[in-house]
Amino acid sequence: MSIDTLARADERVKSESVFAKLMKRPELGAIGGVVLVTLFFMITADSTMFTLSGVMNFMTPAAQLGILGIAAAMLMIGASSTCRSDPWSPSPAWSLVCLSSISACRSLLRSR
Repeated sequence: MSIDTLARADERVKSESVFAKLMKRPELGAIGGVVLVTLFFMITADSTMFTLSGVMNFMTPAAQLGILGIAAAMLMIGASSTCRSDPWSPSPAWSLVCLSSISACRSLLRSR
């Protein structure tokens, strides 16, 4: 049996185009979103947004929110796995949430 005969018989061995393979990748949507948002701001914003001080202006709050977002995501993951076994046992993600919240508060206080 040749590969073409197998491809007609079973779609799992069928060859796909590069575009079809790329469209199945979940990270392509995130990369496309970053490219579109960057192009939008390159067209509409003034040139000071992409200088060092302009990038620091929007990356500082984004980093602080990202720290809290990671902690919240880990708390949700930890709580979902803890709820399946014993709903009254404390989640180990609480310590990470507390530490990241303290870190974010300290960085907010230092930046002012």
